[in-house]
Amino acid sequence: MPILRQVFFSSEEESSGAEALDSEDKLQLMQVLSSLALLTNPLPTRGLATLLSMAEDDVNHWLRNLHPVLSVPNNPGAPIQILHKSFSDFLLGHEGTGHTDFRVDAAEVYAMLVSKCIQRMNSDNGLRRDMCNIRELRKSIDEIDKTIIASQIPPDLEYAYINWVYHLQQCR
Repeated sequence: MPILRQVFFSSEEESSGAEALDSEDKLQLMQVLSSLALLTNPLPTRGLATLLSMAEDDVNHWLRNLHPVLSVPNNPGAPIQILHKSFSDFLLGHEGTGHTDFRVDAAEVYAMLVSKCIQRMNSDNGLRRDMCNIRELRKSIDEIDKTIIASQIPPDLEYAYINWVYHLQQCR
């Protein structure tokens, strides 16, 4: 609770007694946190921002004060990770943990992630024929150099096409 309260109120606002974040900011912050709690594989900041259709600076803004509960690497290609499962449990309200102001509905988050995955795959820089420019459409994925795949398919797009069905199953 203290960590989340610190994020919801900047140090200047706390001293002036200002109100909590507006509803749009709270929604954006909770979208980031709930996604981190339910992603099947962690994503780097840029990948998370792209998947969630947010500006990378906005995601960085929310992550800035969450180092006590998240591993936010300096390397932009390294994934953001929740440091301890108890933080996910807190957000998801498992076993009575969490606070109603910060509790997320897993089914709603999974539905949002399905939608974001499909949007990402359908975007202008989403899935398309011959993404790795192999020009040999009958070539098996096992025959393609993994470095070529990694250089041509960003982590968020890979996440979207691998995990959208799982999120669909989870949202019921």
